[in-house]
Amino acid sequence: MNRLILKYGTPVTIVILAIFAWVIVRRIADGGTNAIFVLAVTALAVWVIGASVFISVWPRITVGGFKRVLLRRGLGGGPIPFDPGARRVDRELAAVTRRPASGGRVVVLT
Repeated sequence: MNRLILKYGTPVTIVILAIFAWVIVRRIADGGTNAIFVLAVTALAVWVIGASVFISVWPRITVGGFKRVLLRRGLGGGPIPFDPGARRVDRELAAVTRRPASGGRVVVLT
């Protein structure tokens, strides 16, 4: 769906605005400026409701997308691992490679 919006978003928006402009011009030509009052009130109501829904739903959509991407791809293998279990493995590996010079037993704290 996002690909369709990105590909056809601008032409569809232009068509919708052209139709809206045509309706306004026809209403003004038929009945003057009083004829577009209902149209203006309806457009304002749709804008207020649409903006409210968008503002309330957008964070959930964004967080869901980021979560999906991070769980699938991680953070790109940088110096900070995304998986908390990876820190424990790194700590254990570091403890094993740093054996005491006296040859004593290595205690790994997790």
